[in-house]
Amino acid sequence: MVESKTTTEYKYEPKPEPVDLALFTASLLLPYVLIPLSVWRARANKHLNYRQGYHYKMISFQLFTSFISYLVYGFFFNSILSYIFVVLIVSLLLFFILTGIYMRRSEWYIKLVEQYKQIIFDHGIRRISEIAEQVRQPQLNVEQDMEYLMSIGHFPEGALVEGVLTFKQDYANKSDEVFGHSVTNQEETTPSTQQSHVVECRGCGSKLILRSEESKECEYCGLLVQSVS
Repeated sequence: MVESKTTTEYKYEPKPEPVDLALFTASLLLPYVLIPLSVWRARANKHLNYRQGYHYKMISFQLFTSFISYLVYGFFFNSILSYIFVVLIVSLLLFFILTGIYMRRSEWYIKLVEQYKQIIFDHGIRRISEIAEQVRQPQLNVEQDMEYLMSIGHFPEGALVEGVLTFKQDYANKSDEVFGHSVTNQEETTPSTQQSHVVECRGCGSKLILRSEESKECEYCGLLVQSVS
């Protein structure tokens, strides 16, 4: 199944943080006042690639909420409604600009993650400095991306160890070799462990057919499904 454009845009989008919700709610009480703070926050967190587009989405929501709040205040203070046309035009203009930035940054991050997958899983590059060089991103940004993608389940469970991306399944494979249970030995003693079997996606519940130790992206929700031996 081919993912819709809407589903793809939300594929790697982070969940709202308490600060996001606080700023959004405060916009109802203080229309437009806290938007500069949100813009500063977006600039201060530009090393978080996965949140770059999301910040601008939240700011556009604040603009919308602020305008609604402005109208409500206008019923009590009629004098401010004399500027409603200017406020409406400026709000709409900024809303469309910020929405455009959000969509572009979201599409950019989706392409960046696809690059990560090719570099890490297809070419076997695990050192963060080399990955950063390949995608032309600062090393700090790449480290944050790896931790985020592992935390939301799009990459296998793992950690950054001395600048190297290490997955939990790597340790399992090494343990098998130490105890004499390599893939060759498994085929000789228990060939059934290498047969395909059905694995359920913990994101949407769909079924995938995987071999032992195989990882595959769910075609329905995009979550990385990992088979265990």
